[in-house]
Amino acid sequence: MNMFRGIKNMGLPMESVIVFANVSLVTLFGLKIGYNNIKTMKKENHFEELKESNIEISPLRERGHEFARGERKTIL
Repeated sequence: MNMFRGIKNMGLPMESVIVFANVSLVTLFGLKIGYNNIKTMKKENHFEELKESNIEISPLRERGHEFARGERKTIL
C-alpha cells in the first residue's frame, strides 16, 4: 500500500479516492464507446441517410400541424 502514501498525507479518505477513480474510469470508457459508435455511423453514412429522409417543416405548417415544444428538432 505504499502507492497510497501520498494520498494519506493529503488527508483524503481512501474510499473517496477509490470512488473517484472508478467514476473516472467508467466515464472514459463510456466516452470511448460513444466515440466509436459515432465513427462507425459516419463510416456507414448513417447521417447522410437521415438528412435525405428529413421532411420540410413548412408544408406541415400549411396543413395546420402545430409543433409541440422541442418537436421542431425531431426527425419527422
